[in-house]
Amino acid sequence: MSSGAALMSMFGPMLEIGVRVLLAIVCGLLALVALRISARAICQGGAGVFLVGWALGIVGVCGARIGFASLALYRSSPMLQGVPDPMSGVGFWCFMQACEAPIALTVGSGVLIALCVRRGRGIGAAAALSRDREARSRRIGAIGEARVAAELKRIGLPALHNVILRGAGWSVELDHVVRVPSGIVVLETKTFGGTIEGQLDSRAWTQRTAGGVELGWVDNPVLQNEAHVSALEGFLGDLRVPICGYVVSAGRARFAPEIADAVVSVRHLWWVLAIPFAEPSPRVLDAAWRRLEGEAAKSPGRRAAHEAYARQRRDAFRVRPQG
Repeated sequence: MSSGAALMSMFGPMLEIGVRVLLAIVCGLLALVALRISARAICQGGAGVFLVGWALGIVGVCGARIGFASLALYRSSPMLQGVPDPMSGVGFWCFMQACEAPIALTVGSGVLIALCVRRGRGIGAAAALSRDREARSRRIGAIGEARVAAELKRIGLPALHNVILRGAGWSVELDHVVRVPSGIVVLETKTFGGTIEGQLDSRAWTQRTAGGVELGWVDNPVLQNEAHVSALEGFLGDLRVPICGYVVSAGRARFAPEIADAVVSVRHLWWVLAIPFAEPSPRVLDAAWRRLEGEAAKSPGRRAAHEAYARQRRDAFRVRPQG
């Protein structure tokens, strides 16, 4: 026997076993990597990446299964000598025929999961867009409120800002509370753009662009501020201090004639606040203002609870109102 033949007889079986072991290990690792890819794709909402990972996982599991089956059949007992090696063409074809139903079920499951991931991504994108719009609305609103606060400071009137009042099952935030000689004025600031249409008694107003494209609806700020005035009257009920309210426009919106007189431009705020509407007792007015200063000091600690309450109310009235 030549040396080459001797080496083959010695290392040949080891090489054959090594190939089968390597196939099983590599395919097993591929299946694990594919599982990680699929899991991450589900978390990130990537349906296409999930399908790629799912397909690699199927290949990995099938390859590992073929590798282990080939090891089991290698130099098996005489009873299994007629069974084809799974690593051969005939054996691979037999394997595919035997596993046709499980593979088809796995592929179908992957497609179904990918559709769910894609739908979930769409819902998540819509939620993210809604959050972005809400955050942008808050930033714009904060700019408008800062403008009104600066105007009140320029006028020289005592004012409290973002005062949160709480009661049994309710919570309101007053953008600005101003002390004037006639009593207390509650200001609701809106930083709208475009054109605003509606009726004084309707629950919502319509907002349109300058070109007439409808942007959506906004809560009627007049009714909103009337509710704030009522809440403040209830809070200061025993003091009987005169209270009135105005809606202040700090943006560039144009208001329809039906509602234009109910909204005060920030430029005209100085003379609106100078209009007398009552003759309160100075002692009662002082007591009411001190009480409001105490509520203003507590307001930062009430912020989280108030926002949760306001969010719950917005969700309850998410359907577009009529009228």
